[in-house]
Amino acid sequence: MDFDYKKLAEEMIRQMPGFSSTVTLIEFTEQYISYSNNNRAKKTCEGVKLVCKKLLHYFPPNRELTTIQIKDAENFLDSVKKTAPKGIDVYQRTLKAMWNKSMQWNYVQNNPFDQMKLKKRQIQKPVYVTEAQLEEILKHIDSDTVKDAVIAAFYSGCRLGEIVNLTWQDVMLKDDLMMIGNKDFETKGRRQRVVPIHIKVKEVLVRRFPKIINREKHFVFCKSNGYPFTGDYFSRRFKRACRQAGLSEELHFHSLRHGAATKMIMSGAPLPSVQKILGHSNIQTTMVYTHPNLDELREAVNKL
Repeated sequence: MDFDYKKLAEEMIRQMPGFSSTVTLIEFTEQYISYSNNNRAKKTCEGVKLVCKKLLHYFPPNRELTTIQIKDAENFLDSVKKTAPKGIDVYQRTLKAMWNKSMQWNYVQNNPFDQMKLKKRQIQKPVYVTEAQLEEILKHIDSDTVKDAVIAAFYSGCRLGEIVNLTWQDVMLKDDLMMIGNKDFETKGRRQRVVPIHIKVKEVLVRRFPKIINREKHFVFCKSNGYPFTGDYFSRRFKRACRQAGLSEELHFHSLRHGAATKMIMSGAPLPSVQKILGHSNIQTTMVYTHPNLDELREAVNKL
């Protein structure tokens, strides 16, 4: 019988100073959530909490981390596919990051989620709001603040969180510029960026500009007391308006950002400029909004 050198090596590693083989799943998830809260954006932390909740529902909370192997990882993700097929890629990315951190913490020696290859999904074009649809949607919004936030989102390309957290300190009306991201709010890419103010956004800002403001704390799209609404508040109002306008159920607040990107690119704006306005770290993300020239495609087919 051959001697199992691999098992011997693993046993020697487990006995090394600093290596822990007794960390349970519940202990690790609690530690990782705490780590995320201190080092990651709010939206990322929400995603981490959701993944951890699924993990603890699927595996016994007291299961040792080292016992979760690639087959366990495959079975877990197969279970996720049944309830969240479109979010499976996000789950795997989050799990890979979690287990990479557990390796850095000397809890495990390998990452089972890094060894898996999921079936590639067909890339779908983002559902976006057109300018004509925007006009119809605005007719069904009865709140001036929500209406102004929707206009600002479409004509700036800002994300919902960026609209919600925009303060007057971030607005430079004289220069027609907005700073996205401040000391109290991190953007998704954790980079501040400057966005030129569109004429329709400026009309909104001039109309909303208060006579007396605390420039550091007073939010642009806020309640009467100066505090911000939640993103869910704007999202629900926007969705309701879309339904009342008889538009697609697939439209949501983020579709305004998709609409801004699509309109800029279809109007001939350079991709690098659109990338900077939207705050994409990779230009490949911006290129999703490009659309084929149908006349050129027809001309190509006619040459067959």
